[in-house]
Amino acid sequence: MQIAVKIENILNRLFRDEAIAVSEPREWIIKYKDVGTRLEGYIVDVTYKYAGKQSKYFNIDNDHFLLVSKSDAFKAAHGFYSMIREKIKQHNENSK
Repeated sequence: MQIAVKIENILNRLFRDEAIAVSEPREWIIKYKDVGTRLEGYIVDVTYKYAGKQSKYFNIDNDHFLLVSKSDAFKAAHGFYSMIREKIKQHNENSK
């Protein structure tokens, strides 16, 4: 029976890990010697039950083809934040 419990724990950690907290998107700013201070993107921190705190980065394409603008990166970060927040809310409602 202990083997079954250990396998269940491994599966939960790998495939069924649930978010328990999320922070709003924050700016990711880097200071360069040649360019100066520049906004590189946005970061959303998510805390998972088993994996702990992880950061999701949403980059701005400043240097190359400008495919991802500041507003596009912010929209993606905010959309991810809203999705995770909704999942946490649904999980809390279902567990009551």
